Amino acid sequence: MTARKVAAKKAAPKKDPQESIPARVEAFEGFGARARASGLTFTNQEALKRSPYILGKDKGFDPPITISFPETLTGQVMLDQAVRREDTFGILGVLTGNNLIRITRTFDAYVKARGEGDAMLLLAGLSYEALDHFIGPGAADVEGGTPAS
Repeated sequence: MTARKVAAKKAAPKKDPQESIPARVEAFEGFGARARASGLTFTNQEALKRSPYILGKDKGFDPPITISFPETLTGQVMLDQAVRREDTFGILGVLTGNNLIRITRTFDAYVKARGEGDAMLLLAGLSYEALDHFIGPGAADVEGGTPAS
């Protein structure tokens, strides 16, 4: 039996998801109008207006780390889901982006230098404090206490 050469298939060109948005704008406007007519309000709008939460020298971080509330709907959904799952890593991953590992290393070093403590408790406390800053005191302490609830 001889090997047969198979012509490489060309991959179908990928469609740009932005291409078809103009055709959907009318439907999107209808969704927005429907929501406005219902009188819905979302606390994420207030959270977006708040200044960033800064981890500076006074909190043991030099250079400082800026924690910001997610501006996109996708980021807000990810944050909401992480809060509902009580996922500290997910919460801070969304809020701090690339700085999560720097924060965990700093907390690990602090606990090691003291010879006692729990870096995970420090991380959980930071996530609560950051959420309180953006959403309000106690928002992280109760189930469903996020902007989308």
